[in-house]
Amino acid sequence: MSTTDHLSAPLPQPTAETVDFPLVHRTGYLLHKAGLLLMHEADRALESRGMRMRYFYVLAALEGQISLSQQDLSRLLNLDPTTMVALIDEMEEAGHVLSLIHIS
Repeated sequence: MSTTDHLSAPLPQPTAETVDFPLVHRTGYLLHKAGLLLMHEADRALESRGMRMRYFYVLAALEGQISLSQQDLSRLLNLDPTTMVALIDEMEEAGHVLSLIHIS
């Protein structure tokens, strides 16, 4: 069976469990559910190391060579600026990021 055979395969016939829930036959819904399950598993794996997915996103954004402000990060990650400030504070307290305070 080639890797594309499953793409043209007919959908399974509805069962008693799915008759009242037709979304289980919608690719978008199934992808959404798969994404939620993956995020849950990633959260569990990161939690064991004292991390959260949001921390990972911030660190991944900061990994590049571009200097980003908290405002830039909030826009990039689609977070409210006050949420971003609280998130960075949490990360500082946990030792995941260092505060960059410039004293003149």
